[in-house]
Amino acid sequence: MLLSTALVSCGGGSDSHSPSTTNRPPTLTGTPSTTATVGSPYSFQPAGDDANGDTLTYSIVGKPSWATFSSTSGLLSGTPTSSDVGVTTGIVIGVSDGQGGAVSLPAFTITVTEPTGGTTDFCSGLVQDKAAHPMTALAKPARGESFIDPQFGTKIVRLTDAAAQFSASVAKPAYSTIPAWNADESYLILYVTQGSNAGHYLFDGRTYASIRRLDIDPTDIEHFHWSSSDPDVLFYTHAAGASTRQLVRYHVGTDTHDVLYNIPNAAAPADRVDFGSDPMYSSWDNDLFGLRRQASPSTAFTYRLSSKTESPRIVSDDAPQVCSSGRCYVLNSNLYDSSSSALIRSVKGNTSEHGDMSMLANGQDVRATSQFDVAPNGTLIVENLTTGVVTEVIGVNTGYPYPPTHTHISGHATKAPGWVAVSITGDPAGQGVLDSELVLANLNDNKVCRIGHHRSAGDDGPSGYWAEPHVNVSPSATRVLFGSDWGGGATVDAYVVELPGYRAALLTRP
Repeated sequence: MLLSTALVSCGGGSDSHSPSTTNRPPTLTGTPSTTATVGSPYSFQPAGDDANGDTLTYSIVGKPSWATFSSTSGLLSGTPTSSDVGVTTGIVIGVSDGQGGAVSLPAFTITVTEPTGGTTDFCSGLVQDKAAHPMTALAKPARGESFIDPQFGTKIVRLTDAAAQFSASVAKPAYSTIPAWNADESYLILYVTQGSNAGHYLFDGRTYASIRRLDIDPTDIEHFHWSSSDPDVLFYTHAAGASTRQLVRYHVGTDTHDVLYNIPNAAAPADRVDFGSDPMYSSWDNDLFGLRRQASPSTAFTYRLSSKTESPRIVSDDAPQVCSSGRCYVLNSNLYDSSSSALIRSVKGNTSEHGDMSMLANGQDVRATSQFDVAPNGTLIVENLTTGVVTEVIGVNTGYPYPPTHTHISGHATKAPGWVAVSITGDPAGQGVLDSELVLANLNDNKVCRIGHHRSAGDDGPSGYWAEPHVNVSPSATRVLFGSDWGGGATVDAYVVELPGYRAALLTRP
């Protein structure tokens, strides 16, 4: 990963040693607090010393987006807001003497929580009933314009105009399970297709302005992952020529690529290595990846970046679905321990339906899916992979209709564990409960709110698959991205629901 603070020279101290002087590396001590509370200042001041009296320069990897860092003192400080609730992993503070001597503290994490007795409720003030809210006609807004959803009262912004901006017919999020925003939501990736300018495009994550086309070539358009801690980094699988398959790290700021792993036993030109047919996000610390080698036979395996090791390969047509904690994975309807690859048990839900892996605020892993032919029937059925308990959050037994078709779930709200977004097509005219709707749910307490009509005909429209909304939740769960052909139109564009929690966060951002 890139250092988020450059190693720059500071004034004072000696810049070099005489030939007779032996440089001794600096020392660095201190034990950082691993917890922070919304609204309360956090600070950690490491103690650096150098026996030669050299000027010390401090650096940090994995800095939380809500904090600032001093390269001259090593002070890490800041006050997190509600949008920062969650876990930042892999924080490493180091110090250099400028003479080749350097040392770092052990990596640590910081968990941001709400004050005791309260948690952020992103559904507050939004529609939480189970009544029909038939969709009314609404003129398609121009790019950059916002409107208030007539039925659900939320603010929705149109981000793109595929035809005018890219001479294309589609500009939308890549897939529901693949984060569209980076770690601090300063960048956003959309995919443009059905035109000569097809590719992955980088946007400003807050103003939604187009920045540039990215120089990445993943195995498939959906097979890339943003880092959950470094806003500058994303990962993707890549075919480098006829015989080389790779896991690659891309640095957005410098437009550079690092090969993290040359995947063995994928030498045949027809072999393909990717994240699976419904590609899933890596573990939330971006250490464990689920991979599939499509060959004869196809095999599935995990790769752990920190130890540079593969799990034993298992014959399978799909990739392992990695648990958000990195402690487990699901493959062929079975749950495995990721450290030993030992079978834990069979999963209880239907693994063939659209779903996503996620994590509760207490750190327990969950798998959220829609479920049609296995009881309980529901639009959002959640299996706790830690306890084995299955919960019907949006289902027939909780007062909702039999699940409408074409549902997608997005669970990678890494800064707000437990919050997931759902898009449902059903009847594209949007006349019944959940038809043509976007929904937000808190799996920690099973609260559900309905946040808008996406107004896309989906597979029933002229753009077919490309018009599926493919809902995508932001890391802070304060925004929800989706694609729409706006009632069966000829083009598909990206839109975003800006929830009240996002507007509140804007007011508190420095």
